[in-house]
Amino acid sequence: MFPGLWDQLRIGKQLLTDFRHVHSDKLAQLPIRFPVSFGTFTPGANTTLLDLVSYGIENKAFSCDVVQLLRRELSVVTEFPVLVAVDDYNAFLSNSSFSNPLSKRFKAEILPASKLTLAHTFSDFDKNPFVRATSVPAIASTAVRVCANGLDAHHLPRCVVVARHHVGCHDWALQQSS
Repeated sequence: MFPGLWDQLRIGKQLLTDFRHVHSDKLAQLPIRFPVSFGTFTPGANTTLLDLVSYGIENKAFSCDVVQLLRRELSVVTEFPVLVAVDDYNAFLSNSSFSNPLSKRFKAEILPASKLTLAHTFSDFDKNPFVRATSVPAIASTAVRVCANGLDAHHLPRCVVVARHHVGCHDWALQQSS
């Protein structure tokens, strides 16, 4: 959905699996509001967000697309309050642990987190606000190091430090977003 970005298919599938496990009752009550069609998924009149999430789990190639659409759908939900909590938000502002598969250098260049689909999906709270929701980005103690390296403070999210540990990235395969 975002050309030029890289999908993390296994992470997208795991995110959807966990989300379905915790919120399947609510997802079954929410209709799909935005027009969408990818792969073999074409929603009908009674298609719910649970159907969409299940499709993303069953078809790993579309897992990141489904996460993006789910984020968009959750931004207009009015039936339930929505809270999106992102731990270690400052990781979106630095390099990822993924190498650029298209790099032609002897030592592959590292992709910045801004080039990863999932990081891009959850780092735009200011640009794509929720109708009836709140987002709580939490920064880890590494944010102090990021500021000391010259990143202006206004680039960091306005939030309270609620986590002191760093959530590591799994070095799973990347696929270029279409």
